[in-house]
Amino acid sequence: MAFSISHYATNSKLATGKWVKIKVTNTGVHEITAEELSAMGFSNISNVRIYGSGGQLISEVLNGDAPDDLVKVPVWRNANKICFYAKGPLKFKLDDSRTSKP
Repeated sequence: MAFSISHYATNSKLATGKWVKIKVTNTGVHEITAEELSAMGFSNISNVRIYGSGGQLISEVLNGDAPDDLVKVPVWRNANKICFYAKGPLKFKLDDSRTSKP
């Protein structure tokens, strides 16, 4: 299955700006301090944005549900830190279907 060209972003968000990768190991609220951002090379905390892909593996099935580019993550910030919610890489799905043995 192929998508039309209009399905894809014209330019990737990764094409411009300064980018660093943040590892998220568990689901929950995470914080990045101003000191950590400074060590990463960011001088102004108000210019920092968080982007992600939702934490879970992207499906191998092309059904159009997966975003074409990184998605902006809502953040709470003050002068000392940025807080954001992110999902970790593990996902558990309960299958409560039952099979009767004859």
